[in-house]
Amino acid sequence: MPALSGRRIFSAGNTTYTWEDVVLAGVLWYGWENLERSVRAGLACLKRLEEFEDEEEILSEEEVSGAAAEFRYARDLVTAEEMEAWLERWGLDAAGWMDYIRRMLLSKMWADTLEEVLREHPVSREEIGEVIACDAICGGWLAACASGLAGRAAACDWLVEQAAGGPVEIAEDEMASAAGAFRAAIDGCGLPEIIADVSRERLDAMARLEIAWRRFATRVVTPQALHGQIASHRLEWTRFTVQALSFHDPETAREAILCLREDGRDPAEVAVEAGAELQEGDWVLEEADAALHDHLMGAQVGEVLGPLRVNDRFLVVAVLAKQPASPDDPAVRARAEQTLLSRAIGREVENRVRWNEPLP
Repeated sequence: MPALSGRRIFSAGNTTYTWEDVVLAGVLWYGWENLERSVRAGLACLKRLEEFEDEEEILSEEEVSGAAAEFRYARDLVTAEEMEAWLERWGLDAAGWMDYIRRMLLSKMWADTLEEVLREHPVSREEIGEVIACDAICGGWLAACASGLAGRAAACDWLVEQAAGGPVEIAEDEMASAAGAFRAAIDGCGLPEIIADVSRERLDAMARLEIAWRRFATRVVTPQALHGQIASHRLEWTRFTVQALSFHDPETAREAILCLREDGRDPAEVAVEAGAELQEGDWVLEEADAALHDHLMGAQVGEVLGPLRVNDRFLVVAVLAKQPASPDDPAVRARAEQTLLSRAIGREVENRVRWNEPLP
């Protein structure tokens, strides 16, 4: 990522952060290993594509062009000149960007067989290093890391303000513990070249951000705030355990409903016979598709819903269990904690962070 080296991304309080800080934050907190895994999978898929005599049959230029257009319009890069300027800003070229588009499409296409693809088409660390900056930028990983780091920086500035502008008191053993954990983390992975040599000062600064984040979270996520958040979302955070059968046509879906309602047959068995896709798991009402929301809201345990049209499919949903939001549910508590933190940190970022350049 040489094009990013030394560039300032934002300031919070009296501290300015560079893209090196963002990448280091990504390694420490935001899944650098997941990015590497994704890049490895994409490269393996490209190798597999090369084995086909007619690559166009597998991945058409129309699909690639369509995905490229979606990428551009999502970033308001309407003209060729705007796209070229964007690539130049981030140190990328058109060929590398289009290869990223192909890797992304192939990874989605072969998502169910990625482990097999990876076994049959090994990818070296050197190959990953050649393209990982492009994937980090184009895939949104770098922007997500910058937003996450801005949140921690804002929390740290808030803590300084609470200390009336003076230094935030951090116990020596707490600092040593955080910095030591971070050192072990970066020693255990292949660092990107932009942060190949992490100074003690930079690592200590990240440790202070981590400690500030923990203290900020403790102040925000109080028992009273947690219970209030859960109470106000008791309905929307209701969790349903379901078996959902997905059909191409409504007639087959209606036949399946009769089998479930009248004959009391097992949804998995009906799915196999009807050639339907079967989804099993927990759905949270808040996250349900608009076409399902109202039906789920009034559903009772044991009820079979449908057929319900979602996009071009028709769903038949068997409701196995229904659990209103409760403070005793760890998943609900985690959702409430995340909601409280996201709202609080969003306010602090807006008030305290000054951006030097837009995110990719």
